Parts: sequence; structure tokens; C-alpha cells
Amino acid sequence: MRAALYDRYGPPEVLYEGRVPVPEVRPGEVLVRVHAASVNGGELAGRAGKLRLVTGRRFPQRAGIDFVGEIVEVGSSVPGIREGERVWGFLGRTTFGSAAEYVAVRPRQMAPAPGNLSAVQAVSLLGGGTTSITALRDKARLRPGERLLVRGGSGGVGSVAVQIGKLFGAHVTALASPKNLDFVRGLGADEVLDHTTTHPSGLGVFDVVMDTVGTQHPAYRRLLAPGGRMVAIAFDVENLLTSVSYLLGSTVHGSRRVRFFSGNPRHELFAELTRYAQNGDIHPVVDTVHPLASIAAAHRALEAGGVRGKHVIQIV
Repeated sequence: MRAALYDRYGPPEVLYEGRVPVPEVRPGEVLVRVHAASVNGGELAGRAGKLRLVTGRRFPQRAGIDFVGEIVEVGSSVPGIREGERVWGFLGRTTFGSAAEYVAVRPRQMAPAPGNLSAVQAVSLLGGGTTSITALRDKARLRPGERLLVRGGSGGVGSVAVQIGKLFGAHVTALASPKNLDFVRGLGADEVLDHTTTHPSGLGVFDVVMDTVGTQHPAYRRLLAPGGRMVAIAFDVENLLTSVSYLLGSTVHGSRRVRFFSGNPRHELFAELTRYAQNGDIHPVVDTVHPLASIAAAHRALEAGGVRGKHVIQIV
């Protein structure tokens, strides 16, 4: 089958479309023909070698975490699932390989995909939606009427976090690049500010800060009201040890706590996101659709910044 591969760590140009065996379906698994996957920030760091303690040195390595597709084979010991079902899901927190024609997954790693969205639209919601629900509902316990700040309001996670924040009844302020200010307002944000000209000290006070950028954590933590909560889903890969140490320490010290997590969603969360999408509570945001052969261009585009939603890899 066709798959996105790379034989060494490096810039986007190390990526190419190659061929690998179709996954063997083991008991308890299903085989999914992938229709679309998206490009996620963690993949960029992994491909560049900044996470090599996790990703190791065995090559070729793969790209892609999330997927939308169709079940084409059901292994033994998998009741209640039929071939032909349309599903969406994740391979895992540090398991890459969904930018390919097929993936083998367990039922807990997927759920029925929204019937009102195309594969490209659906996959643009998947990572941002599951991350935002976990961050704002489960980690921050965001309540109606609270003030929420979203850093990176136009990105793949931030664009959905703005919508989820409004859905949960918060007053949402978002930071974005100058060209994306009107776009983020269109997502429902109450206030949108230019991150290039707005210093953290001039932002005011917030009950919840959701950080999708990974830098200046202390400065944004100081914006929290007493009892406020900050959820960080990214760290500074250029200053990895300092960034991770700060995040770990701030989870247990001080009155304004920081929650850091790396998403690893399961069936129930996918199913909840499906309901939101089918009810029209949240809407997909697709920046650009790339063929699998252009995987390097998709990574390059995300690294360039200024993204609106997701860069999507269309497999079929």
C-alpha cells in the first residue's frame, strides 16, 4: 500500500510517498481503508527529530495520527462491527502511520464518523475537537460565563477550541495572526487580538487559558484569576527540558494550576464529538487539501504558520 515515509530525521523534504505492507489484522482489530488524515503539530516535531527519545532511530518512520475511513475487514473477537461502516479515530499518542491507504486499529480507537461531513471535513475536526473537549471540560472544568483565552485561535486545535468554548457558554478571547482576525471572529470568538502586537500583560484576567502554542507559559499563567486554570497542550521544543520542567512543576505548585496533557482519546470521546458535529454545534475548518504524494508540502505549509484550521491529506 501507499504510505507517507521518511528514512531520516530532518526538514519536510525527508518525507516521501513509498510502499509498505498492508497491516495484518489481528484478533480484536479491524482494517480501515483511510480516506483522509490530517497533519498535526506533534508530527512536525517527531519528523524533525525533536522527540527521538520517544520515536527512536528505526527507519523508515511513518506520518499521520488521525484518520477517517471505511472498515474493510473485521478480525476475530470484534462483535457488533460490520464491514462498510464509516469511522474516524486515532492510532495513539505516539503512534504514527495513518497517512497511508490502510490502518489496523482496535474498536476503542474509533467511532462512527459524522454522516453529514465528508472525510476531509471530518478529519479536520477530529484532533482539535477531542483535544478541546478534554482540555476545557475535563481538565479546566470550564463553566458558563467564565472568561476563556485561547492562544493560537486559528490553528487546528484553536479553531475548534473557540467553538467549544462558546458551546460551553464561556466569553472567549482569542489570539491570532493579523490576517486571521476576522476569520476567528467568524468562529464565534467574542474578542480577537493580534498576537504580534499584544503583550500578555495587556490582556487582562481570565478564568481559563488554553495554550496551543507552547511558549511563554509563565507570562500567560500570570493572567489567571485566583482559582484560574491553564491547560497547555504544547511545550517549547526549542527549550524542551526547561519547558517540560516548568509544566510539571506548575501542576502541583501555586494556586493557579497548569494542566498539561497529550491527548489519547478513546471511543466515547469520538462518539461525543460525532454528536456535536452532526448537531451542527461545531463546524469543520479546512485550510488546504493535499494528496498523499504532497505530504512534504503539507508539513512545510503547517510549519510556515498562519494556518486556518487543518492541512488535510486526502488518500482516496
